[in-house]
Amino acid sequence: MIHRHVLALLVPLLLAAAMAACTVNRRVEVAPEPEAVSRYLEASRPADLQVTDTTGRTTWLHNPRIAGDSLVGVAGRDDPRARRAVPLTAIRTLAVPQFSTGRTLGLVGGIVGAAGLALLVVAGDGPQPVY
Repeated sequence: MIHRHVLALLVPLLLAAAMAACTVNRRVEVAPEPEAVSRYLEASRPADLQVTDTTGRTTWLHNPRIAGDSLVGVAGRDDPRARRAVPLTAIRTLAVPQFSTGRTLGLVGGIVGAAGLALLVVAGDGPQPVY
């Protein structure tokens, strides 16, 4: 039953390709000062912002904005009441998700290749000619 073994290998490969998906996080060069972050938010209006603080913890903020001396936003899309705040002085880096053509092509190529390999395995497992 070689086809089951091959298919068992294809599932994790497809999951890995899907996890890599179609976006990358692009670092934003902004000083962690209220004016600089505020100007960036006004000019770019990012829907999502990845914040890495000085302890190395990474947090996603949805609908980010400045409130006093902190960057605030919604912690999760499923619960708009779950707010999170990061002091501007504790921000190490900011990043925004960006579409990646290379990752998208890799995902599509991986799916097409896996489907082709699965078809070959299934077709090769049919009745064999007798000589």
